[in-house]
Amino acid sequence: MSGRTRRPTMPPSVDDTHCYVAPDTSDSRSPCPALNALANHGYLPHDGRSITTSQLISALRNVYHISLPLATGLTLGGVALCGRWSGIRRVLDLHGLARHNTIEHDGSLVHDDALSPDALYAPAEVDDTLLHQLLSAGSHSNATDSASSHSSSDADSESSQYSDEREDRERARERAWREGSLTLEQLCRAQIARWRRARPLDGFHTTLAKGEVALLFSVLGVREDVGAGGASANTSTVANSCPTLGLGHSDELRLDESPRSKNKNTSAPASVPGEQSDGVAEVPIGRPPAALDRRDAVVVPKRFVAQWMGEERLPEGWQRPHSVIGVSVIHALLKEIGKLEAPMLEQQKATAAEKVDAVVEANGDVAVVHG
Repeated sequence: MSGRTRRPTMPPSVDDTHCYVAPDTSDSRSPCPALNALANHGYLPHDGRSITTSQLISALRNVYHISLPLATGLTLGGVALCGRWSGIRRVLDLHGLARHNTIEHDGSLVHDDALSPDALYAPAEVDDTLLHQLLSAGSHSNATDSASSHSSSDADSESSQYSDEREDRERARERAWREGSLTLEQLCRAQIARWRRARPLDGFHTTLAKGEVALLFSVLGVREDVGAGGASANTSTVANSCPTLGLGHSDELRLDESPRSKNKNTSAPASVPGEQSDGVAEVPIGRPPAALDRRDAVVVPKRFVAQWMGEERLPEGWQRPHSVIGVSVIHALLKEIGKLEAPMLEQQKATAAEKVDAVVEANGDVAVVHG
C-alpha cells in the first residue's frame, strides 16, 4: 500500500457510503471490470486481496442483484480455479483471475490477448484501443438518411411539410438513441469482430465470453415498457431502474478522447433531462423512439460502458436491476447471443474463404503467365 492519501470521489450509484476510490499500483486488480468496480467502491476489500467467498457472494448479490445460486456458482468457480489457500480456507486475490486460459481468455472485448498461448498471466489493464472500438460499434450504422426518404412533390403542402418535420425529429431521436447506446446485436458484432483478431477459443472459453456479454447486457441494459398501456411520452421504465439520462452536447461521448484519460478524482453531476447545454437540447435515452422494434428496446448506454469497463467504476446514474439476475436469465441471453452470432460467424467464414479463393486464383494466373 502506498503512503499517499486516497480521495473518495463521485456519489456512488448504490450506497452513499461507498464512494469511488482509484486503485493504487499495489492494489490487486483483475481483467473483470465488474469485480474491479466493486473493489474501487469498497464493496470488496479495496486492495483486492484475500477476498473470501462470503464477501464476494454478498457483493455480487447486493450491488448487481445477482441471484444466490448464480453468485455462489460464479464465486466458487473463481475461487477454486484462481484462488489460493490462506490457512484452512480458499481466498481470492483479484489478479489471480488474470491467470491465462483458466477463466481469462483471449478475445476479450476490452483487454489485450496474452503475449503467447503459454503465458502465465494476461493483461489486466483495459486496452484503450479496444475500448474505443467497442464504444464505436453501431455508430451511424442504423441511422437513416432523412433526405433519401422524403419526397419533394408535396413540398408546397403545409400538412406534408409538418409531417416531414415531425419525421425528421423522429429520425434525429432514433439516431441519438442508437448511437448513444449498444443493442445486444451490436455487442455480438463487436465480439465477433474482436474474435477475428484473436487466437481461437475452445468451447469452454467461448461460452465464458458469451456469458460476459450476457452479464454486461443484463446489468447495464435499460429499456422502456412495450405494449398496451406502456409508458407515456414523458415517462419511461428502465430495466435497472436508472433515472432518465441525457445525451446532450455536454455529455456526449467523444470517441477521440480516452474514456480513462479523465481525472478520476473528479465527478460531474448527472445531466438532467430537458436541460440544454451549449444550446443543444438534451435527448433522453430512457425512452427509445417508436421506430425501434422490441429487440432494440433494451440497450446499453455507451456512457455506462465507458465508466464501468473503461474506468472500472459504477456508472453515474446507474442503479442495480429491479429483477434478480439468475441462472435462467443468463441462460436465455446465452441462447439469444448464440442465435445472433451464428450467422455472423458463417458470414465471417464465407468472407475468409472468398479471400483465400481470390489469392489462389491470383497465384494461378501469375503461374500461367510465367509458364
